[in-house]
Amino acid sequence: MKTLTSIYVDKQILKQAKELGLNISKICENALKIYITRLQGINTEIGNMGSARVRSLVW
Repeated sequence: MKTLTSIYVDKQILKQAKELGLNISKICENALKIYITRLQGINTEIGNMGSARVRSLVW
């Protein structure tokens, strides 16, 4: 089930994405899936080091 949400995106980036006909919603959804998978993988590999440390390894 999908739900409506709002995000803040740089105005120029949004303009370029629209000009290219990109599906912004799908791209954002896919990016979230990737980050969630990475975070879950890191948590599995390194244990419970704390969320700030885990985030620094992903980004």
